[in-house]
Amino acid sequence: MFSKPALDMRRVSHAEAYSLGGIHANLAESYFSRLRRMIGGQNLKVDGRHLGAYAIHAAWLEDHRLENNGRLADRLIDGALAAPVSRDWKGQWQRRAA
Repeated sequence: MFSKPALDMRRVSHAEAYSLGGIHANLAESYFSRLRRMIGGQNLKVDGRHLGAYAIHAAWLEDHRLENNGRLADRLIDGALAAPVSRDWKGQWQRRAA
């Protein structure tokens, strides 16, 4: 379902330089900033066992933030209709284990 991008694990010591040959941490810092704002702004409490799902959702939003709302709504509806019942999220809105 999710493809894993090729990761470039070169590092920059910020004690030496902010950016070195185009390598920097801005994208990671932007992602984590958006994730923190999403969790704090949309959710009152995040259960640790669901943190991965929140992180995946934040990554999806980051990747598709430039698409128009109509296209995003179509993707949402298509994905919801094609997905099976989630064993992890079933009964979550009722605040009880399913």
